[in-house]
Amino acid sequence: MKKIVLVTVAALFFTTATIAQSQTEAKKFFLNAELSGLNVNFTPSPFTLDVGAGGGYFIINNLALRAQLGLGFGNSTDISFGAGGRYYLSGFFLDALLQGANTGLNIEGKRQLELGIRGALGYAIFLNDHVAFEPAITLEKRFVEDSDVHVGLSAMFSIYF
Repeated sequence: MKKIVLVTVAALFFTTATIAQSQTEAKKFFLNAELSGLNVNFTPSPFTLDVGAGGGYFIINNLALRAQLGLGFGNSTDISFGAGGRYYLSGFFLDALLQGANTGLNIEGKRQLELGIRGALGYAIFLNDHVAFEPAITLEKRFVEDSDVHVGLSAMFSIYF
């Protein structure tokens, strides 16, 4: 039974990595929709749920430049935007974004802009030649005083063309 499970898992990884190589070639595009949350913070903080949409263009094989827009729901509604890159290696991807977020009201009653970075490590599970489910572990840090590193989970569906 263990051998059957190992062979099945190995076949899944091999198939996904083979498909991913053809979808991450230079001059191809991808669009994605993301749901993230389940943040594990190192200090007590409220639960947040984020939804986002983005896309990218492969400038060389396995390396894409990308942009993303998002909405965050928690104590306040945050509107975020970002630009960065994504690198694929055997089905795995490493994602890095420089983000800006228009956050909730500050002390003076005005919305404020916060800059930060976001990274993700995930795996692209190709459901067919063009659609992938991409679970990931995310790290996010904003460049403001008293900001913690947020560790979370993300689920993305991407279309490659």
